[in-house]
Amino acid sequence: MQQDLKSRVRRGAFAIVFTTGILSVALVGCDRGPAPGPARGPESAPAAGSGSGAAQTRSTNDVPTPATRFVGALSFIKPDAWTQQPPATKMRLAEFVTADGCAIVYFDDLGAIKPGEAPTTEMVKANIDRWTGQVQASDGKPVVPVTREIQREGFILTTFEATGTYQEGMPGGPTTPKPETTFRGAVIRTPDDLYFVRMTGPRAAMDAHAASWNTMLDTVKAK
Repeated sequence: MQQDLKSRVRRGAFAIVFTTGILSVALVGCDRGPAPGPARGPESAPAAGSGSGAAQTRSTNDVPTPATRFVGALSFIKPDAWTQQPPATKMRLAEFVTADGCAIVYFDDLGAIKPGEAPTTEMVKANIDRWTGQVQASDGKPVVPVTREIQREGFILTTFEATGTYQEGMPGGPTTPKPETTFRGAVIRTPDDLYFVRMTGPRAAMDAHAASWNTMLDTVKAK
């Protein structure tokens, strides 16, 4: 996969840098939106496992469709335009790439919840604040994101979206500005854990991928 990523960087498709707790995905040269046709490469096996003691068993009454993916204690319907690939880091629960190579979707839990702890509203807010600081307006101030909190059966879903200059880089280190980038995120708070889902890319490409993102949000469930 490393060689594949290098070849895409040379073609101007995308480059990826991962940082703990904060999305660092830089994508360039994809403003044409997704190309038609099947996703590149074979599907890898569904990712499994989660930190912090999250429930990982599934009811025998579950009848998953071929497109169902299980990530830790979560399940969702994988959009047709997403191809699962091996996570680039052990801290990542699952990773998907769009068919046009313009966006990568990450599912993480990052060990946010320590043994004996329970997820809190303050933890969710802290993560939303970190994401907000990564997307800036032309005056250098953070873009005010569009956020929603949705109560679902067994979890609370908080969504995030902002478009501006995305500051790519490691926490506390140098950053590279990526103008006209859309950042979509979701924090999924179960009784036992926090999951972070993130997707970024050029505005035009991300507009084209809005439906697939919403498919994931609309079908995600917690066990």
